[in-house]
This record gives sequence, C-alpha cells and structure tokens, in this order.
Amino acid sequence: LGSMIGDNGIAYFAVAAEGFLIFYYLLAGRLAEALGRLLRSRYQKGQFKNADKVKSSVLIFQTLLGVLGGVLLFFLAPVLAEKVFLIPYGTLALRILAPALTIRVVINVFLGYFQGSGTQMPTITVHLLRHLFYLGFTFLFVGMLREYGQKVSLLLLNDLLPSMYGAAGMAVAVAVTELLLLLFV
Repeated sequence: LGSMIGDNGIAYFAVAAEGFLIFYYLLAGRLAEALGRLLRSRYQKGQFKNADKVKSSVLIFQTLLGVLGGVLLFFLAPVLAEKVFLIPYGTLALRILAPALTIRVVINVFLGYFQGSGTQMPTITVHLLRHLFYLGFTFLFVGMLREYGQKVSLLLLNDLLPSMYGAAGMAVAVAVTELLLLLFV
C-alpha cells in the first residue's frame, strides 16, 4: 500500500484517521460496553420496558450526536488538516470520513444492544469483517482514485495529487466498510 500512494499518501490518510478517531472517541468511544452493562442490569431486574426505553433513547441521542459530529468533522476538516496537523492535503480524506463517523456511532449502539442481551458474536463478527473489508476495499479504491489523481496531477502540474487521491481512496474504503457493517448489524 505504501508503494501505491507513497509516504505522502500515508501521511495524508494518517491525518484523516487521527481526526476521525478523535471525534469517534469523543462521541462514542466505549458506548457499546456501557450500553451493554445498562441493558444487562435492567434485564436481570426484569425491567424490560425500561430497557426498551433506554435502547430507543440511546439510539436517538447517539444518532443525532453522530450526525452532529459528522457535520462538524466535515466542516472542520480544513482547520484540522491545515492548522492543527499542518498537512492540508489530508482535508479530502478527512471530509470523506465524516459520514463514516455517523455510521460508526450508530453501529456502536447496535453492538451495545447485542452485548446487553448477552451475546458477543455480532461484536466479534463486526470487528473481523471491518478488518477484512478495510483490506479488500482499500486496494480497490486506492487503485481507482490514485489513477484519477495521476490524471489530475498531469493536468494541474502538482505531483502531490496522486497521493492525496490515494489517501482519499483509503477513506472511501473506510466509509464503504462502515456502511456495509451497518447493513450487517
């Protein structure tokens, strides 16, 4: 992968991944485990209606929070990439990861539901599929977008654009993976 997008592309994606993870951990870092504990205690006490209220409330709240976080990440991407990380070419990848943030927060709520009902299998499956999809989709989208970046680079006479579009391909792979995992959960 490093040979496909080079050191610059890896740096651009690292900026995007770092910004994505900062927002993710602020919004829903350990949500699945906490929700699982809340639901488990209510199920053990026989408070099934209360558990259903907790589930629906957390889903609504976290979805709204995820959308807000995704919008903030999208609009703050230039500031984060250019001013905080000092790598302006990471902005595109960071903006592509913004919708994936919203989706990942919602996935965490569903994983918390499953953990609350006593099963870890969906969590294990999601983590395994996430890594497999990342790997497969990364090579696919990096190849496609890097090729496009080379054409744009020749047109605009900027040698950094293939790396930037390669990093964007990695970000698209993450976004597509999160979408597929949401459909799975």
